[in-house]
Amino acid sequence: MPAHRSNRPLGWLAFGTGGFLVAFLLPVQVFLYGIAVPLGLVPDPGYKSTLELLRQPLTRIYLFVVLAFAFFHAAYRIKDTLADMLDMRKIDIVLAYICYGGAVVGTVAALWLLYWVP
Repeated sequence: MPAHRSNRPLGWLAFGTGGFLVAFLLPVQVFLYGIAVPLGLVPDPGYKSTLELLRQPLTRIYLFVVLAFAFFHAAYRIKDTLADMLDMRKIDIVLAYICYGGAVVGTVAALWLLYWVP
């Protein structure tokens, strides 16, 4: 009789990759655009320059990858936190559909926004 194969490694892959990207790349963006520019530590690139940067395909790919993995990292963390802390293991499948469904919706929304930004 073949052993039961789990899809849990896929969740761990998204969780680990998302955690890495969120921990190493997102703080740089938050610091630059959320702290350094408003405080005048670096010159303000301006709206046009930022929009030109966003028009570059490599920038859009970078933002999509970071956001998509961040959504799946958050989904995995929220699902396991709810299941463990609130003792909701009985509805683990429902939690997975809700959390990962939210991650898919966020990923599709990010893709749509990155595609349609002029």
